Amino acid sequence: MAPDSPDVRGYLFPRLLEAAENGGTLLQPEAMFRKDGSAAEIRFPHKGASPSLLLDFGVKTAGYLFLETVSATKDLLRLEFGPTPDSLILTKTLRLPDDGRFFMDREFIALRYARLSFVSDSEMPVAPRIRIRMLGLRTSALPVAWLGDFRSDDPEMDRIWQVGAYTNQVCLQPMKLQSASFANLPGDRQRHIREYGSPHSKYVIVDGPRRDREAWLGDIRAQALTLYTAFGLSDVVKASLELFADLQRPDGSVPGSGATWQEFREYNLWWIISVWEHYLFTGERDFLVRMVPGVRNMLDWIRFQQDEDGLMWNNASWLWTLPRECVGSAFQCILKKALECAGAIEREMGNEIEAQRLDEEAGRVAARVRERFWDEARGVFLDDLNIEGEPIPILSDANAYAVVCGVATPEQAARICDFLPRHHWTPHGSATMDKRITTGFLRNDYHGHLSRVRHSEDPQQEFLDGIWPHNRQIWPFINAYEVEAHFLAGRPDLAYELVHRCWGGMLRKGATTFWEMVDAETGAFDPRSHQKHARFDSMTSASHGWSGWVSFLLQAYGLGIRPLAPGYRRFTVDPCPGPLRRMAGRVSTPAGVIVLALELGETPDGQPEARIDLSAPEGLEPVPTLAALRRAGVSRIVLNGKEVTP
Repeated sequence: MAPDSPDVRGYLFPRLLEAAENGGTLLQPEAMFRKDGSAAEIRFPHKGASPSLLLDFGVKTAGYLFLETVSATKDLLRLEFGPTPDSLILTKTLRLPDDGRFFMDREFIALRYARLSFVSDSEMPVAPRIRIRMLGLRTSALPVAWLGDFRSDDPEMDRIWQVGAYTNQVCLQPMKLQSASFANLPGDRQRHIREYGSPHSKYVIVDGPRRDREAWLGDIRAQALTLYTAFGLSDVVKASLELFADLQRPDGSVPGSGATWQEFREYNLWWIISVWEHYLFTGERDFLVRMVPGVRNMLDWIRFQQDEDGLMWNNASWLWTLPRECVGSAFQCILKKALECAGAIEREMGNEIEAQRLDEEAGRVAARVRERFWDEARGVFLDDLNIEGEPIPILSDANAYAVVCGVATPEQAARICDFLPRHHWTPHGSATMDKRITTGFLRNDYHGHLSRVRHSEDPQQEFLDGIWPHNRQIWPFINAYEVEAHFLAGRPDLAYELVHRCWGGMLRKGATTFWEMVDAETGAFDPRSHQKHARFDSMTSASHGWSGWVSFLLQAYGLGIRPLAPGYRRFTVDPCPGPLRRMAGRVSTPAGVIVLALELGETPDGQPEARIDLSAPEGLEPVPTLAALRRAGVSRIVLNGKEVTP
């Protein structure tokens, strides 16, 4: 169990922040949270205002509301809840249970803060009198063992790892309770949620426990990486990937989301990548074999969609508010990586000829992206947003993906890693674009999802209002890809600095889980709705799993432990401490835990020295490349008591 994280296997009791009698009577309200058998008493006039209590569960969590009454009139309990005291946007109303009865709700809620009040519901003129012995939440997240960790001489970095891992854990929720908008889904989608069952787990990876409370393939890819290294989880990843295999259409494509079945072409590619990475991190070949027919069907769909250059048109991306329906560079970078992963799968299946063909296709896609989208003058990759009236901004995701997916050359990667901090960084993280769109509007030939704004009273303002969530804002999800890009480009100083700005900034603002989005100007949690005319909860998620995969990066690139062969049969030893002087940690593998500790110092003659202690389960072969330390100018490296020569 990570320090300061809640016991997800049990019951959580809040603390009382404030109480207001509102003309009623409130006796020993703390009693319902003390677990000592005493009871709180609430009395108020019939049909009058009730006392209210503001509660704090101490951490963002998800669970089933429970309460036990000593005695109660037949009235209603009202719970307003949300991630912050000023964003209690959701409400749950329950009939108080009979005297002496214990009640637990059947559907979980996600919150940190709640305001508890009561509603007089009796037709008889009887003043409500309620005595409650217990009230709290039973957590709904999948119980896990905390097998991995990351520790260093930087307490904030350590806390970032812990909160990132916990954020991912709280996003492991029951499949049959998937989708916050379940009641509004068509019947076929409701039936699929209720009837689908995986032999691997009854839980799935959701984006956030409040919004959208749904499995999304782009999210699953990022979240799964932390689940492998922090908790040693495989079954919940298999259940999540298999969910989309079950939803695969005759043409080979899959929806981007597992409940609402939204169309995200980009997310098809993440499914192939995630299937391969599951095998790489777990070594579970049987599951890979079961997924191969679906991968091949999806490859048929991809090839049908490719143009003469091997590139694909995209209909939607994680930047869903922007008019990005185009053949853009970010999408092609992911396509290149998906083709490589498909090639790795075919090679594992013994189909070397097909594997080579896929590798060649991936290489051609990368070459076309470099030819078509690279801006030599500025040193970045361009993308398209279907706007006119002002220059199209430089997008951070296109450039981070180019480095991470191996599209950028080493020289291009170096220039990207120079450009992004100068043009995208704020004190709170890296923004989605180098400048905010202020005067641009849709091109005349654009007919995508934002075309509707042309029919509004003020099309320009409606357009700007609609794209605000991604219009030079900070999204930790893509900040993590940029962190990885800086590590890969040999710039750990930038990688760690961005981690401090984005994730450390959230902690300094009081976050107990990592947010979906950070306000670029203030660094605060922004409670605005992502969709101006939304009929449902579309407020920023305060606990989003894809924002927590930075924890994986600290293990994979900080500690430098990454699989080179399925199941970590061979793995890198390439620690990259950057500004840290000491770090240690554990990485969970199917065979057990790899443990690494590093300390930087000096030799007697003043030369930089690194001492590394490493232990690994039997059968796993370490490959000590130690390239990051060499690049940092460490002249003497001692591994398990023996000096390592270059």
